[in-house]
Amino acid sequence: MVDYKYEDVENIEVKQDFEVYKHDDDGEIIETVIIKKGIKGVIESMDCSSVNNFVVSYDICFTQDDNEIDVSISEGRVEELLILS
Repeated sequence: MVDYKYEDVENIEVKQDFEVYKHDDDGEIIETVIIKKGIKGVIESMDCSSVNNFVVSYDICFTQDDNEIDVSISEGRVEELLILS
């Protein structure tokens, strides 16, 4: 069983601007999106699979400029990028 460090976190806020990338079906980057400091989000799911070498990741939905942006962030980067409460 996998232990998720942040499974009880309810509120998320972006600590610093960071870039995420949208990919096409072939894995090519088709767009760069900047998630801005202060944006709020929620953890929608957690995952750990052999595809990413069993790194725990969190699927987070941010709302920015009336758009929902779904981002997957590895557990190791969560505290670097986000304020958790």
